[in-house]
Amino acid sequence: MKILHIIAGASQGGAETFCLDAIKSLHSQSVDQYVLCRPHSHFVEALNERDIEHSSLSFNRFKKHAEKKIIAATIESYKPDVVHCWMNRASSFMPANINAATLGWFGGYYNLKNYKNCDFYMGVTKDIVRHIIDKTNKPHRSFLVHTFGTLEKDKPVKRSDFNIPDDAKVVLLLSRMHWKKGIDTLLKAALQIEDTYFLLAGDGPDLNKYRKLSQKLGLDNRVRFLGWRNDRAALLNIADVCVLPSRYEPFGTVIAEAWYAKTALVATKAAGAKQYVTHDVDGLLCEIDDSDTLALHIKSVLTDNKKKDTLIANGYKTYESLFSKDVVTAELIRAYQHIIQTRNAKQIYVNPNEYVTPNSVKNSLNQAVSVLDKENVDLESVCKVANSYLSMCEDKSLHSDAAYIQASGLYNFLKTTLFRPRVEILSEAEINTILSSEKCIRSCSLYEQFTKQYIKK
Repeated sequence: MKILHIIAGASQGGAETFCLDAIKSLHSQSVDQYVLCRPHSHFVEALNERDIEHSSLSFNRFKKHAEKKIIAATIESYKPDVVHCWMNRASSFMPANINAATLGWFGGYYNLKNYKNCDFYMGVTKDIVRHIIDKTNKPHRSFLVHTFGTLEKDKPVKRSDFNIPDDAKVVLLLSRMHWKKGIDTLLKAALQIEDTYFLLAGDGPDLNKYRKLSQKLGLDNRVRFLGWRNDRAALLNIADVCVLPSRYEPFGTVIAEAWYAKTALVATKAAGAKQYVTHDVDGLLCEIDDSDTLALHIKSVLTDNKKKDTLIANGYKTYESLFSKDVVTAELIRAYQHIIQTRNAKQIYVNPNEYVTPNSVKNSLNQAVSVLDKENVDLESVCKVANSYLSMCEDKSLHSDAAYIQASGLYNFLKTTLFRPRVEILSEAEINTILSSEKCIRSCSLYEQFTKQYIKK
Protein backbone atom coordinates (compact mmCIF):
# COMPACT_ATOMS: atom_id res chain seq x y z
CA MET A 1 0.00 0.00 0.00
CA LYS A 2 1.05 3.61 -0.59
CA ILE A 3 0.15 6.26 1.99
CA LEU A 4 0.50 10.01 1.51
CA HIS A 5 0.57 11.88 4.83
CA ILE A 6 -0.40 15.55 4.97
CA ILE A 7 0.66 17.17 8.25
CA ALA A 8 0.20 20.88 8.87
CA GLY A 9 0.57 21.04 12.65
CA ALA A 10 2.84 23.02 14.93
CA SER A 11 6.42 22.03 15.65
CA GLN A 12 5.44 20.75 19.10
CA GLY A 13 2.43 19.12 20.67
CA GLY A 14 1.07 15.71 21.60
CA ALA A 15 -0.87 15.20 18.38
CA GLU A 16 2.09 16.30 16.26
CA THR A 17 4.37 13.96 18.18
CA PHE A 18 2.06 11.02 17.53
CA CYS A 19 1.89 11.81 13.79
CA LEU A 20 5.64 11.36 13.57
CA ASP A 21 5.66 8.30 15.85
CA ALA A 22 3.00 6.65 13.68
CA ILE A 23 4.93 7.34 10.47
CA LYS A 24 8.09 5.89 11.99
CA SER A 25 6.21 2.79 13.13
CA LEU A 26 4.61 2.30 9.71
CA HIS A 27 8.08 2.64 8.17
CA SER A 28 9.28 -0.22 10.39
CA GLN A 29 6.50 -2.31 8.82
CA SER A 30 7.77 -1.45 5.31
CA VAL A 31 4.73 0.67 4.40
CA ASP A 32 5.43 2.88 1.36
CA GLN A 33 4.97 6.49 2.55
CA TYR A 34 5.33 10.06 1.30
CA VAL A 35 4.99 13.04 3.64
CA LEU A 36 3.91 16.61 2.95
CA CYS A 37 4.67 18.68 6.05
CA ARG A 38 5.91 21.98 7.38
CA PRO A 39 9.73 22.20 7.50
CA HIS A 40 10.11 21.66 11.26
CA SER A 41 13.71 20.61 11.80
CA HIS A 42 13.17 17.62 14.12
CA PHE A 43 10.41 16.32 11.86
CA VAL A 44 12.51 16.58 8.70
CA GLU A 45 15.51 15.01 10.44
CA ALA A 46 13.47 11.98 11.49
CA LEU A 47 12.18 11.50 7.94
CA ASN A 48 15.67 11.87 6.46
CA GLU A 49 17.11 9.34 8.91
CA ARG A 50 14.66 6.76 7.56
CA ASP A 51 14.84 7.79 3.89
CA ILE A 52 11.11 8.58 3.86
CA GLU A 53 10.28 10.78 0.88
CA HIS A 54 8.93 14.17 1.82
CA SER A 55 8.32 17.73 0.65
CA SER A 56 7.64 20.89 2.60
CA LEU A 57 4.72 23.31 2.38
CA SER A 58 3.92 26.36 4.46
CA PHE A 59 0.22 25.52 4.93
CA ASN A 60 -0.34 29.26 5.13
CA ARG A 61 -4.02 30.04 4.59
CA PHE A 62 -3.09 32.89 2.23
CA LYS A 63 -1.34 30.35 0.01
CA LYS A 64 -4.08 27.74 0.20
CA HIS A 65 -5.09 27.91 -3.46
CA ALA A 66 -1.51 27.45 -4.72
CA GLU A 67 -0.65 24.74 -2.21
CA LYS A 68 -3.81 22.79 -2.99
CA LYS A 69 -2.51 22.57 -6.55
CA ILE A 70 0.83 21.27 -5.25
CA ILE A 71 -0.98 18.64 -3.17
CA ALA A 72 -3.07 17.60 -6.18
CA ALA A 73 0.09 17.33 -8.32
CA THR A 74 1.78 15.22 -5.64
CA ILE A 75 -1.20 12.88 -5.54
CA GLU A 76 -1.14 12.61 -9.32
CA SER A 77 2.57 11.72 -9.40
CA TYR A 78 2.84 9.56 -6.25
CA LYS A 79 -0.52 7.79 -6.81
CA PRO A 80 -1.25 6.90 -3.17
CA ASP A 81 -3.90 4.41 -2.14
CA VAL A 82 -4.82 6.58 0.84
CA VAL A 83 -4.21 10.27 1.61
CA HIS A 84 -4.03 10.60 5.40
CA CYS A 85 -4.81 14.18 6.52
CA TRP A 86 -3.69 14.71 10.09
CA MET A 87 -5.96 17.17 11.92
CA ASN A 88 -7.90 20.28 10.93
CA ARG A 89 -5.55 22.37 8.86
CA ALA A 90 -4.21 19.50 6.77
CA SER A 91 -7.76 18.38 5.98
CA SER A 92 -8.79 21.92 5.01
CA PHE A 93 -5.99 21.98 2.40
CA MET A 94 -7.24 18.78 0.78
CA PRO A 95 -8.30 19.42 -2.86
CA ALA A 96 -11.59 18.02 -4.14
CA ASN A 97 -12.03 15.31 -6.76
CA ILE A 98 -8.66 13.60 -6.36
CA ASN A 99 -8.03 10.04 -7.41
CA ALA A 100 -7.39 8.53 -3.98
CA ALA A 101 -9.29 7.70 -0.82
CA THR A 102 -8.95 10.51 1.73
CA LEU A 103 -8.81 9.91 5.47
CA GLY A 104 -9.28 12.72 8.01
CA TRP A 105 -7.70 12.21 11.46
CA PHE A 106 -9.30 13.58 14.63
CA GLY A 107 -7.21 14.05 17.75
CA GLY A 108 -10.07 16.03 19.30
CA TYR A 109 -13.65 17.17 18.79
CA TYR A 110 -12.90 19.04 15.58
CA ASN A 111 -15.33 20.97 13.38
CA LEU A 112 -16.38 18.84 10.40
CA LYS A 113 -16.32 21.81 8.02
CA ASN A 114 -12.60 21.27 7.48
CA TYR A 115 -13.17 17.65 6.46
CA LYS A 116 -15.58 18.18 3.57
CA ASN A 117 -13.18 16.56 1.08
CA CYS A 118 -12.50 13.50 3.24
CA ASP A 119 -14.08 10.13 2.43
CA PHE A 120 -13.21 8.41 5.71
CA TYR A 121 -12.61 9.50 9.30
CA MET A 122 -10.44 8.30 12.18
CA GLY A 123 -10.70 9.23 15.86
CA VAL A 124 -8.35 8.43 18.72
CA THR A 125 -11.02 7.73 21.36
CA LYS A 126 -14.42 6.08 21.46
CA ASP A 127 -16.12 9.38 22.22
CA ILE A 128 -14.38 11.22 19.39
CA VAL A 129 -15.60 8.53 17.00
CA ARG A 130 -19.11 9.02 18.42
CA HIS A 131 -18.73 12.74 17.69
CA ILE A 132 -17.70 11.97 14.10
CA ILE A 133 -20.62 9.61 13.53
CA ASP A 134 -23.09 12.09 15.05
CA LYS A 135 -21.91 14.76 12.60
CA THR A 136 -21.51 12.61 9.46
CA ASN A 137 -23.98 9.71 9.78
CA LYS A 138 -21.20 7.51 8.41
CA PRO A 139 -20.46 4.78 10.95
CA HIS A 140 -19.24 2.54 8.13
CA ARG A 141 -16.56 5.11 7.24
CA SER A 142 -15.39 5.95 10.77
CA PHE A 143 -12.52 4.18 12.51
CA LEU A 144 -11.23 4.03 16.07
CA VAL A 145 -7.44 3.88 16.23
CA HIS A 146 -5.83 4.88 19.51
CA THR A 147 -2.52 6.64 19.86
CA PHE A 148 0.23 4.44 21.26
CA GLY A 149 2.30 4.95 24.37
CA THR A 150 5.38 2.98 23.33
CA LEU A 151 8.42 5.23 23.62
CA GLU A 152 11.83 4.94 22.00
CA LYS A 153 14.79 4.53 24.33
CA ASP A 154 16.39 7.82 25.31
CA LYS A 155 19.77 8.70 26.71
CA PRO A 156 19.27 8.36 30.49
CA VAL A 157 18.96 11.45 32.64
CA LYS A 158 19.63 11.77 36.38
CA ARG A 159 17.80 13.78 38.99
CA SER A 160 21.04 15.64 39.65
CA ASP A 161 20.85 16.95 36.04
CA PHE A 162 17.98 19.13 37.29
CA ASN A 163 19.56 19.99 40.65
CA ILE A 164 17.32 17.51 42.46
CA PRO A 165 18.60 15.23 45.26
CA ASP A 166 18.74 11.56 44.25
CA ASP A 167 16.51 10.50 47.16
CA ALA A 168 13.82 13.15 46.53
CA LYS A 169 10.31 12.48 45.28
CA VAL A 170 9.65 13.69 41.72
CA VAL A 171 6.36 14.57 40.00
CA LEU A 172 6.46 14.95 36.21
CA LEU A 173 4.22 16.92 33.85
CA LEU A 174 4.54 16.45 30.06
CA SER A 175 2.36 19.13 28.50
CA ARG A 176 2.04 22.28 26.47
CA MET A 177 2.02 25.41 28.60
CA HIS A 178 -1.57 26.40 27.90
CA TRP A 179 -4.61 27.27 30.02
CA LYS A 180 -6.38 24.13 28.80
CA LYS A 181 -3.71 21.97 30.41
CA GLY A 182 -4.42 23.06 33.99
CA ILE A 183 -0.80 23.88 34.94
CA ASP A 184 -2.04 26.38 37.53
CA THR A 185 -4.04 23.60 39.21
CA LEU A 186 -0.85 21.54 39.57
CA LEU A 187 1.16 24.48 40.96
CA LYS A 188 -1.54 25.14 43.58
CA ALA A 189 -1.47 21.44 44.49
CA ALA A 190 2.33 21.57 44.78
CA LEU A 191 1.97 24.02 47.68
CA GLN A 192 0.43 21.18 49.70
CA ILE A 193 3.06 18.54 48.89
CA GLU A 194 6.25 18.95 50.88
CA ASP A 195 9.72 17.59 50.08
CA THR A 196 8.76 16.92 46.46
CA TYR A 197 10.13 18.33 43.22
CA PHE A 198 8.12 19.08 40.11
CA LEU A 199 9.47 18.75 36.57
CA LEU A 200 7.33 20.65 34.05
CA ALA A 201 8.37 19.65 30.53
CA GLY A 202 6.71 21.65 27.78
CA ASP A 203 6.50 24.93 25.94
CA GLY A 204 3.62 27.13 24.90
CA PRO A 205 1.98 30.54 25.02
CA ASP A 206 1.48 30.59 28.81
CA LEU A 207 4.96 29.50 29.87
CA ASN A 208 5.96 32.90 31.28
CA LYS A 209 2.63 33.19 33.08
CA TYR A 210 3.26 29.92 34.90
CA ARG A 211 6.84 30.86 35.72
CA LYS A 212 5.50 34.01 37.41
CA LEU A 213 2.82 32.02 39.23
CA SER A 214 5.45 29.59 40.51
CA GLN A 215 7.49 32.53 41.83
CA LYS A 216 4.41 34.12 43.41
CA LEU A 217 3.57 30.86 45.21
CA GLY A 218 7.15 30.50 46.47
CA LEU A 219 7.76 27.27 44.57
CA ASP A 220 10.86 28.28 42.62
CA ASN A 221 13.14 26.05 44.69
CA ARG A 222 11.07 22.93 43.88
CA VAL A 223 9.66 23.54 40.37
CA ARG A 224 11.77 23.10 37.24
CA PHE A 225 10.55 24.42 33.88
CA LEU A 226 12.35 22.30 31.29
CA GLY A 227 10.93 23.63 28.02
CA TRP A 228 9.86 21.22 25.30
CA ARG A 229 11.56 17.83 25.64
CA ASN A 230 11.68 14.87 23.28
CA ASP A 231 13.23 12.50 25.86
CA ARG A 232 9.90 11.56 27.40
CA ALA A 233 10.97 8.02 28.31
CA ALA A 234 14.04 9.25 30.18
CA LEU A 235 12.01 11.78 32.17
CA LEU A 236 9.31 9.24 33.04
CA ASN A 237 11.98 6.86 34.29
CA ILE A 238 13.14 9.29 37.01
CA ALA A 239 9.60 10.30 38.06
CA ASP A 240 7.54 8.78 40.87
CA VAL A 241 4.29 10.19 39.53
CA CYS A 242 3.15 11.45 36.13
CA VAL A 243 0.35 14.01 36.44
CA LEU A 244 -2.14 15.22 33.82
CA PRO A 245 -4.16 18.12 35.33
CA SER A 246 -5.91 19.15 32.09
CA ARG A 247 -9.16 21.05 31.81
CA TYR A 248 -9.55 19.94 28.19
CA GLU A 249 -7.91 16.77 26.92
CA PRO A 250 -9.65 14.65 24.26
CA PHE A 251 -7.25 11.84 25.15
CA GLY A 252 -3.71 12.70 26.20
CA THR A 253 -1.13 10.24 24.89
CA VAL A 254 0.82 10.93 28.08
CA ILE A 255 -1.66 8.58 29.79
CA ALA A 256 -0.52 5.65 27.64
CA GLU A 257 3.12 6.72 27.87
CA ALA A 258 3.02 6.73 31.68
CA TRP A 259 1.47 3.26 31.66
CA TYR A 260 4.18 2.04 29.26
CA ALA A 261 6.98 3.55 31.36
CA LYS A 262 5.52 2.04 34.56
CA THR A 263 5.09 5.42 36.20
CA ALA A 264 2.07 5.93 38.45
CA LEU A 265 -0.59 8.17 36.88
CA VAL A 266 -2.74 10.90 38.46
CA ALA A 267 -5.13 12.85 36.21
CA THR A 268 -8.18 15.07 36.20
CA LYS A 269 -11.47 13.88 34.71
CA ALA A 270 -11.00 15.46 31.30
CA ALA A 271 -12.63 13.59 28.43
CA GLY A 272 -9.77 11.22 27.62
CA ALA A 273 -8.83 10.20 31.14
CA LYS A 274 -12.49 9.79 32.10
CA GLN A 275 -12.95 7.27 29.27
CA TYR A 276 -9.84 5.18 29.76
CA VAL A 277 -8.49 5.55 33.31
CA THR A 278 -10.23 3.44 35.95
CA HIS A 279 -9.94 5.23 39.28
CA ASP A 280 -7.94 3.36 41.92
CA VAL A 281 -7.16 0.60 39.41
CA ASP A 282 -4.73 1.93 36.80
CA GLY A 283 -4.65 5.56 37.87
CA LEU A 284 -6.15 8.11 40.25
CA LEU A 285 -8.71 10.67 39.06
CA CYS A 286 -9.99 13.94 40.49
CA GLU A 287 -12.36 16.64 39.30
CA ILE A 288 -11.07 19.35 36.98
CA ASP A 289 -9.60 22.38 38.83
CA ASP A 290 -9.67 20.51 42.18
CA SER A 291 -6.13 21.23 43.39
CA ASP A 292 -6.84 19.92 46.89
CA THR A 293 -7.85 16.42 45.75
CA LEU A 294 -5.08 16.41 43.15
CA ALA A 295 -2.59 17.03 45.96
CA LEU A 296 -4.12 14.26 48.09
CA HIS A 297 -3.90 11.76 45.20
CA ILE A 298 -0.26 12.63 44.47
CA LYS A 299 0.65 12.32 48.17
CA SER A 300 -1.13 8.96 48.44
CA VAL A 301 1.01 7.55 45.62
CA LEU A 302 4.21 9.00 47.06
CA THR A 303 3.55 7.55 50.53
CA ASP A 304 1.85 4.21 49.76
CA ASN A 305 4.17 1.89 47.83
CA LYS A 306 1.57 -0.88 47.64
CA LYS A 307 -0.95 1.43 45.98
CA LYS A 308 1.74 2.77 43.67
CA ASP A 309 2.77 -0.75 42.60
CA THR A 310 -0.86 -1.76 41.96
CA LEU A 311 -1.53 1.30 39.79
CA ILE A 312 1.66 0.64 37.82
CA ALA A 313 0.93 -3.05 37.23
CA ASN A 314 -2.65 -2.45 36.12
CA GLY A 315 -1.66 0.52 33.99
CA TYR A 316 0.82 -1.61 32.09
CA LYS A 317 -1.89 -4.21 31.43
CA THR A 318 -4.14 -1.51 29.96
CA TYR A 319 -1.25 -0.27 27.85
CA GLU A 320 -0.56 -3.77 26.50
CA SER A 321 -4.18 -4.38 25.54
CA LEU A 322 -4.98 -1.03 23.90
CA PHE A 323 -2.03 1.30 23.50
CA SER A 324 1.09 -0.62 22.54
CA LYS A 325 2.88 0.31 19.33
CA ASP A 326 2.30 -3.15 17.86
CA VAL A 327 -1.45 -3.12 18.61
CA VAL A 328 -2.04 0.43 17.34
CA THR A 329 0.12 0.06 14.21
CA ALA A 330 -1.77 -3.12 13.30
CA GLU A 331 -5.09 -1.26 13.78
CA LEU A 332 -3.89 1.58 11.58
CA ILE A 333 -2.79 -0.78 8.81
CA ARG A 334 -6.12 -2.67 9.02
CA ALA A 335 -7.98 0.64 8.65
CA TYR A 336 -5.91 1.51 5.57
CA GLN A 337 -6.61 -1.93 4.11
CA HIS A 338 -10.35 -1.57 4.72
CA ILE A 339 -10.36 1.84 3.06
CA ILE A 340 -8.50 0.49 0.03
CA GLN A 341 -10.85 -2.49 -0.26
CA THR A 342 -13.90 -0.25 -0.01
CA ARG A 343 -12.57 2.12 -2.64
CA ASN A 344 -11.65 -0.75 -4.94
CA ALA A 345 -15.06 -2.40 -4.64
CA LYS A 346 -16.47 -2.76 -8.13
CA GLN A 347 -18.63 0.17 -9.16
CA ILE A 348 -21.36 -0.73 -11.60
CA TYR A 349 -22.57 1.81 -14.14
CA VAL A 350 -25.96 1.66 -15.77
CA ASN A 351 -26.61 3.12 -19.22
CA PRO A 352 -27.42 6.77 -18.45
CA ASN A 353 -29.61 7.13 -21.51
CA GLU A 354 -32.19 4.69 -20.21
CA TYR A 355 -34.23 4.38 -17.08
CA VAL A 356 -32.86 1.79 -14.69
CA THR A 357 -34.61 -1.56 -15.07
CA PRO A 358 -34.47 -4.67 -12.88
CA ASN A 359 -32.74 -6.59 -15.63
CA SER A 360 -30.05 -3.95 -16.18
CA VAL A 361 -29.34 -3.81 -12.45
CA LYS A 362 -29.41 -7.60 -12.15
CA ASN A 363 -26.98 -8.01 -15.02
CA SER A 364 -24.65 -5.51 -13.43
CA LEU A 365 -24.98 -7.07 -9.98
CA ASN A 366 -23.99 -10.43 -11.39
CA GLN A 367 -20.64 -8.86 -12.27
CA ALA A 368 -20.18 -7.42 -8.78
CA VAL A 369 -17.92 -8.59 -5.99
CA SER A 370 -18.77 -12.04 -4.74
CA VAL A 371 -19.59 -10.98 -1.17
CA LEU A 372 -22.71 -9.11 -2.24
CA ASP A 373 -25.75 -10.80 -0.73
CA LYS A 374 -28.10 -10.59 -3.72
CA GLU A 375 -30.94 -12.22 -1.78
CA ASN A 376 -31.23 -9.08 0.34
CA VAL A 377 -31.60 -6.74 -2.62
CA ASP A 378 -35.09 -5.98 -3.85
CA LEU A 379 -34.06 -5.11 -7.41
CA GLU A 380 -37.37 -3.64 -8.43
CA SER A 381 -37.48 -1.35 -5.41
CA VAL A 382 -33.89 -0.21 -5.91
CA CYS A 383 -34.80 0.75 -9.45
CA LYS A 384 -37.87 2.65 -8.28
CA VAL A 385 -35.72 4.63 -5.89
CA ALA A 386 -33.14 5.41 -8.56
CA ASN A 387 -35.74 6.50 -11.06
CA SER A 388 -37.63 8.57 -8.51
CA TYR A 389 -34.51 10.52 -7.80
CA LEU A 390 -33.66 10.85 -11.46
CA SER A 391 -37.04 12.44 -12.09
CA MET A 392 -36.47 14.90 -9.23
CA CYS A 393 -33.09 15.99 -10.53
CA GLU A 394 -33.42 19.31 -12.37
CA ASP A 395 -29.92 19.31 -13.83
CA LYS A 396 -30.17 16.65 -16.55
CA SER A 397 -26.42 16.83 -17.16
CA LEU A 398 -26.00 14.96 -13.88
CA HIS A 399 -27.64 11.86 -15.31
CA SER A 400 -24.36 10.53 -16.67
CA ASP A 401 -23.52 9.03 -13.28
CA ALA A 402 -26.97 9.09 -11.82
CA ALA A 403 -27.65 5.40 -11.37
CA TYR A 404 -24.53 3.54 -10.42
CA ILE A 405 -24.66 0.94 -7.74
CA GLN A 406 -21.74 0.48 -5.36
CA ALA A 407 -21.59 -3.24 -4.66
CA SER A 408 -19.18 -3.85 -1.79
CA GLY A 409 -21.02 -6.37 0.34
CA LEU A 410 -23.53 -3.76 1.53
CA TYR A 411 -27.16 -3.40 0.52
CA ASN A 412 -30.41 -1.44 0.33
CA PHE A 413 -30.32 2.35 0.45
CA LEU A 414 -30.63 5.42 -1.69
CA LYS A 415 -28.18 8.20 -0.92
CA THR A 416 -27.14 11.42 -2.66
CA THR A 417 -23.96 13.45 -2.95
CA LEU A 418 -23.38 17.08 -3.73
CA PHE A 419 -22.49 16.45 -7.36
CA ARG A 420 -24.66 13.56 -8.45
CA PRO A 421 -27.52 11.37 -7.27
CA ARG A 422 -26.44 7.82 -6.74
CA VAL A 423 -27.64 4.55 -5.34
CA GLU A 424 -25.45 2.98 -2.68
CA ILE A 425 -26.12 -0.45 -1.28
CA LEU A 426 -25.52 -0.20 2.48
CA SER A 427 -25.83 -2.58 5.43
CA GLU A 428 -29.28 -2.85 6.98
CA ALA A 429 -27.78 -1.84 10.33
CA GLU A 430 -26.94 1.58 8.90
CA ILE A 431 -30.33 2.33 7.35
CA ASN A 432 -32.17 3.59 10.43
CA THR A 433 -29.42 6.04 11.36
CA ILE A 434 -29.23 7.51 7.89
CA LEU A 435 -32.97 7.60 7.25
CA SER A 436 -33.63 9.38 10.53
CA SER A 437 -31.51 12.38 9.61
CA GLU A 438 -33.46 15.48 8.62
CA LYS A 439 -31.02 16.14 5.79
CA CYS A 440 -31.82 12.78 4.24
CA ILE A 441 -35.58 13.27 4.55
CA ARG A 442 -35.42 16.72 3.02
CA SER A 443 -33.12 15.68 0.19
CA CYS A 444 -34.99 12.69 -1.18
CA SER A 445 -38.52 12.86 0.27
CA LEU A 446 -38.67 9.09 0.12
CA TYR A 447 -38.50 8.26 3.80
CA GLU A 448 -41.99 6.81 4.17
CA GLN A 449 -41.91 5.05 0.82
CA PHE A 450 -38.54 3.52 1.54
CA THR A 451 -39.29 2.29 5.05
CA LYS A 452 -42.66 0.80 4.01
CA GLN A 453 -41.88 -0.63 0.59
CA TYR A 454 -38.24 -0.62 -0.40
CA ILE A 455 -36.53 -2.65 2.29
CA LYS A 456 -36.95 -6.33 1.69
CA LYS A 457 -37.99 -7.91 4.99
